[in-house]
Amino acid sequence: QWFVQNLNYAVEEGSLCYDREEDNCKVYGSVTSSASNAGGLASYIYQTDAAGKPGTVSNCSFNGNVTATSYAGGLIGYTYRTILDNCETTGRINSTASQIGGFIGYQYYGKVKNCHSNMSVSGASSVGGISGRADYDFEMVDTYFDGTIQTTGGNVGGLVGYTNCGSNDESMRFTRCHAKWDSDNTISGSQIGGLIGCLYTYNFYATDCYAECNLKSNSGYLGGLVGYEAYARVQHLDNCYFKGNIESNGQYIGGLMGDNCNYGDYVMNNCYVVCDYLIGNSYVGGLIGYGGFNINNCLVDVKMINKQRKNCF
Repeated sequence: QWFVQNLNYAVEEGSLCYDREEDNCKVYGSVTSSASNAGGLASYIYQTDAAGKPGTVSNCSFNGNVTATSYAGGLIGYTYRTILDNCETTGRINSTASQIGGFIGYQYYGKVKNCHSNMSVSGASSVGGISGRADYDFEMVDTYFDGTIQTTGGNVGGLVGYTNCGSNDESMRFTRCHAKWDSDNTISGSQIGGLIGCLYTYNFYATDCYAECNLKSNSGYLGGLVGYEAYARVQHLDNCYFKGNIESNGQYIGGLMGDNCNYGDYVMNNCYVVCDYLIGNSYVGGLIGYGGFNINNCLVDVKMINKQRKNCF
C-alpha cells in the first residue's frame, strides 16, 4: 500500500512512468512486484521529449520496503536520461536478482545530485547503495550512502555496483560523494569496491570522494574505492580516501583500487588509505593491488598487509 503526499497525479504500483517531471513527492509504504523494473516511486522514467531533454525527479523521498526481481531501486527501478536532485530513500529493498540499488536499479545515462540513501539493500549481483548499474555518460555529485548491503554475488559498491561506458567520449564523474556502509555477510563474489564494484569506462574522474567500510569476500578484485577497472584511457582520483579493512581469499586487493588496466592518463593526487589490515592471496597493495598510476602526494597507513605487519606503500 502506498501513501503519497504532494504528488500532482496518481501513480499506481507497477505502472510505467515516462515523459514526466516528478517534484515534491513523498511516498510511504511497501511495494511488491513479481516483474522487473520496480521502485518505491516509479518503475520506469525516461527523457521528457524527443529533443532529448532529461527527465527530472526532485525533492522526492521514499520510506518503506521494496520487494522485487531485477532492475529494482528504492526510488525508481529503471531510468533513461534522468536527473535526480535532492531525493532520499530509507527502508529496505529485497531481491534475489541483479541490478539492485538504494535509489535506482539500472540507470542509463543521467545524473544524481544532492541525494542520500539509508536503505538496507539486498540483491544477487550488481548491487549498489545508490545505483545497482549505471551505463554510459553518468555523473554523481554531493550524494552519499550510509546503509547496509547484503549479496551473494559480485559487482558490489557503496555507490554503484557496475558501470559501463560505450565510447571514448563518455565518462563517469563522481564529485564530493561518499559511502559509509557495512555488508551483512561475507560476499562470495568478486569485484567489490567501497564506492564502485566494477568500472568499465573510458574516462573516470573521482574528486573529494571517500569510503568508510569493511570489505570481506571469498573472491578477488577488492578495492577501498574501486574493485576492478578496465578500458579507461583517462582516470583521475583527486583528494580521495578509504578508511576500513579489506579481507579476501582471492587476489588483486588494494587500499584504493584492486585492479586497473593502465592504458593511458592515470593520475592519483592527494589520496590516502588508513587500515588495520589488507589481506589477500596475492597482488595486495596499500594503494593498488595491480596496475599503474602516476602517484603524487599520497599516503598509506596500514598496520598489516597479507597477514604480515609492515610499513609499506
